[in-house]
Amino acid sequence: MTELRTPTTPPGDPAPEMEAAATSADPDLSTVARGGVLNLAGSAVSAVGAFALVVVVSRRLGPAATGAFLEAVAVFQMVTVAGQLGADTGLARFVPRALAFGQIDALRRWSRLAILPPAGIGVVAGLILFLGANTLASLVANGPHADDFATSVRVFAPAMAVTAVYGVLQAGSRGFGTMLPSVLVERVARPIAQPIAVLVVLVLGLGPLAMAAAWAVPYVLAAAAMAVWYAVLVRRSERLAVSGTPTGPLAGGFDGDGSDGLAGDQVSGRAFWGFAAPRALAGVFQVAVLRLDILMVGALASSLAAGVYAAASRWLIVGMFVALAVNHAVQPQISAALARRQLPRAQFVFQSATAWGVCLVWPIHFLSAAFAPVLMRAFGPGFEDGATVLVILAGAGLFASLCGPVDMVLLMGGASRSNLLNAAVAVAVNVLGNILLVPPFGATGAAIAWTASISLSNALPLIQVHRGLGLHPFGAGARRVAVLATVAVGIPALLVRLVAGATIPSMMATLAITAPLYIGLLWRGRRLLHPEAFRTALRPRPGGTRTSPAAPS
Repeated sequence: MTELRTPTTPPGDPAPEMEAAATSADPDLSTVARGGVLNLAGSAVSAVGAFALVVVVSRRLGPAATGAFLEAVAVFQMVTVAGQLGADTGLARFVPRALAFGQIDALRRWSRLAILPPAGIGVVAGLILFLGANTLASLVANGPHADDFATSVRVFAPAMAVTAVYGVLQAGSRGFGTMLPSVLVERVARPIAQPIAVLVVLVLGLGPLAMAAAWAVPYVLAAAAMAVWYAVLVRRSERLAVSGTPTGPLAGGFDGDGSDGLAGDQVSGRAFWGFAAPRALAGVFQVAVLRLDILMVGALASSLAAGVYAAASRWLIVGMFVALAVNHAVQPQISAALARRQLPRAQFVFQSATAWGVCLVWPIHFLSAAFAPVLMRAFGPGFEDGATVLVILAGAGLFASLCGPVDMVLLMGGASRSNLLNAAVAVAVNVLGNILLVPPFGATGAAIAWTASISLSNALPLIQVHRGLGLHPFGAGARRVAVLATVAVGIPALLVRLVAGATIPSMMATLAITAPLYIGLLWRGRRLLHPEAFRTALRPRPGGTRTSPAAPS
């Protein structure tokens, strides 16, 4: 694959160098583990908050009204990602590269390049949505709650520019090697504030306008906090550079001559947007795969079916947040390793992250599939029909987590055009599948279409990353953990479901059986998961050392 930056010497099979990479990458893996632990903690809060929000809305409003509200949320999220223009991924890739090679003077320039266009696009998009809310409602909000959908869209519209910039700054902050701003603001503060604010509005009976405002205002407050934090990170990097103190997320473990081609036009706006522009459309396609099916179910079936489908997908978000936490933690390390053409090191971090993701996500999906009827009853009457949807989505989640952060590796290798092509193919499959399957099968048809598209969106970058860089996520750790999760959780959960049925007592019994068994088997095979990285990550650092070690000068 020509777009990926392959080394001047063909890498071949990096397996013979993996053991050496594991030893030399300990500082990198400890940094990844530290960021991963922080992200996992924040993701747990975020998943609970996202789930609580849907439970609060669904139990107070019922499936149809819930569907209308979540359709408006889907529109908001899709337009927000589109408005970011790929600048979020651009900053996430270019900031650690600048820090790695001491190009601190490029930080402010890239930040301006990344922030100003999304802000302008967000203003225009918000105005269009505000004026066209009724027209959009007639297209996608099929049911008696179309007016509620239009009201929510109008309330969300003024926040479009702010949230687009917020997403860019959030991604850029991770490029400095610290997960703290992203975790505290996006994973903890906002997810806690939203369900509380919405619940207050619903209890007071203030109507859809106030509920939409209660959901949107936390985004605006989070954006203000992130802007301040990002400015502090930039100033601190500049101050440390002036004082001669090395800075950045690439310390210790990274050597090499620093020749990445970042000189010359690599620090220009043309280079930045040359990478980010394809990602802009790809980001729209990727969020469309995650959100467009809710709108299509509402348009092709009803808001009631959309509400059931959206509620079922909330359980899948638990696993997605875990995977996202690991991906965010490894992103700066993968970017730096590929920038320095250190493929064995990139392979080691890639495979370790995949093993950690499978370890945490597979048990969640197995239990979700086995006890889907119990989990769907949490949303209240009328949502039981989503059990089949949840089983199908859980199966898709198993495959996606086994692929690890492959899409991120593709992007950090510079292949934003390939990422765009992959996303376009996936969304085309999603749309076609929904058109064909939703009318006869409703929400279940949407789940089948989503499974096909999400599987394809992982399979394509797997092939491209392996062909272009010789990397793959299927290390010994991931293979071992997948087998352990199947034996210790998947099979027992299925047997209990078949014997005792889908009830709360049977689910509790399954947890009592599988949790100690799975943990015990993991402990016996712990070497493949590199627990020493987590011990280092959790060890107190004297003198307030930064989360990320410093880059070589």
